Amino acid sequence: DDADIYCLGCPAYGVEDIEAYNFRPHYESLKDVMIHKPVILFGSYDWGGGEWLDKWQEETNEAGANVVAAFKVSLEPNADDYQEMDDTLKNVTFQ
Repeated sequence: DDADIYCLGCPAYGVEDIEAYNFRPHYESLKDVMIHKPVILFGSYDWGGGEWLDKWQEETNEAGANVVAAFKVSLEPNADDYQEMDDTLKNVTFQ
């Protein structure tokens, strides 16, 4: 509840979902304390297009948080992914 910002990461699970057994309960427990707080989401996927992160971002915003950045990568990040994250985070305002 005292956090100024939340940074949450989770790989895609099954067919484009948030991991259900460990991460989903943790995420649900944070929803009330993330209201009106800036949130950064990140995660990886193996196949598909990473739509799960788009759904997760929408769900998080609808719960009252403020997603200021979201990053999805196929399998693992490469140099371009790291550069995009770095550039984006330099321009994020956490207010």
